[in-house]
Amino acid sequence: MMLIWQVAQRLFGASANTPWIPFWSAIAVGTVIYLMSVGDKNVSMSTREKIIGGFIALVNSLVLFSAALGIAGPIAPGSH
Repeated sequence: MMLIWQVAQRLFGASANTPWIPFWSAIAVGTVIYLMSVGDKNVSMSTREKIIGGFIALVNSLVLFSAALGIAGPIAPGSH
């Protein structure tokens, strides 16, 4: 996400300094990965499994987005 954001900043200047660039990039990456896994003809998934997979893809996209912004997750006790 950082690479995409930096390229956008170089191409579009100050108008690309918004956090929406990494957000939508992360959503796009998550969507592509989800569609690739669901669209495999050798895999049979129920509707429930597809919904769960969609939720996991969304959470994964948010993790990518937060990493691009430098937002750290919860710190485990004793790790600092």
